[in-house]
Order: sequence, then structure tokens, then C-alpha cells
Amino acid sequence: MEKKLYTDAIGHYTAAIALFEDNAVYYCNRAAAYTQVKQYMEAIGDCHKAVVIDPSYNKAYSRLGFAYHAQGNYMDAIEKGYKKGLYISFKL
Repeated sequence: MEKKLYTDAIGHYTAAIALFEDNAVYYCNRAAAYTQVKQYMEAIGDCHKAVVIDPSYNKAYSRLGFAYHAQGNYMDAIEKGYKKGLYISFKL
């Protein structure tokens, strides 16, 4: 990711997920790589998986909001992503 080799990063995170299927960070990081190559549906799927594993992982909600926003799906970006992340962060 740091070197902007996003396709390589997707492959590495996929390999890591195969070894550690219950690691929300790997799914969330792969989602970030997916957004960089404009594969938003894949990013959304990974964000959903990350929050199933760890419902308090607010970065996954932020990335979910970003992916929905990039698709032009602004209501889901707010309701399913950003708002839930804020709720968790601030215990609203």
C-alpha cells in the first residue's frame, strides 16, 4: 500500500486472509486497496466482513462510507458508513 502497488497489496491481503480469516484489519486494509483501483463493490464486501468480525472497528465504517460515496450512493455512505462510525467513536 505504501508504495502504491495496490494490486499487489490486494494479493498479499488475500493471502493473509486465507491464513487468518477472522482478522478484521486485513479485510479493511484490502478494502482500502480495492478503493484505490476503483473496485468499490469488493471494498464494500470487505468492509461488511470486517464489521461482522469486529462491530466496533470504526475505520471499517469509514472506508465503507468512502466506497459507497465513490459509487455515488450518498445515503448509504452516510447511513451505513459514516454515521455508524461516528456512533461507535463517540458512543452516541
